[in-house]
Order: sequence, then structure tokens, then C-alpha cells
Amino acid sequence: MSKKKSYMSKDGILNEGIIITAIEKLFKLFVAKPALKKSKKFKSALNDLNDSILDLEKSLNAELKAMGSKDKVKLKPYKLKDFIRK
Repeated sequence: MSKKKSYMSKDGILNEGIIITAIEKLFKLFVAKPALKKSKKFKSALNDLNDSILDLEKSLNAELKAMGSKDKVKLKPYKLKDFIRK
């Protein structure tokens, strides 16, 4: 019985599958996450997002009050850890 032809050698599969994945995880752990935590631009955008959520919550509650409802809407603000996976 003839062997199947493979376009990847055993070394190629190991290099692309395991090593590349490990390098990507290390990059995210040591480079991307601390950079995101220290980024003033990201923190500013996150504060803007939370301000917009607060404005939305206020306007929704005002509309509900105007309709005569006693229900209130409470939206949670986002935190930095919501955007960073471990």
C-alpha cells in the first residue's frame, strides 16, 4: 500500500501548530496586555464610552418616567478587564 503524500512534514506541523501558538500567547501576555493597560488613548476612549452609557441610562430613565412607569434602567459601565482576556 502506498503512503499518502503530505505537503507538511512533521517538523512543519510542529512549527506552525505549537510554536506559533505559544509565541502568540506570549506576545499577548507580555506585550499587548500591558500596552493596552498603559494606553492613554484607550483609557480615554473607555471613559468616553462609559460617559455615553451613563447618558443613555439617564435618557432611558427619563423616558420611562415620562411614560408613567416606575421601572428604572441600570447599565453597568465597562472596565479595562472587560477588554483583556486572560
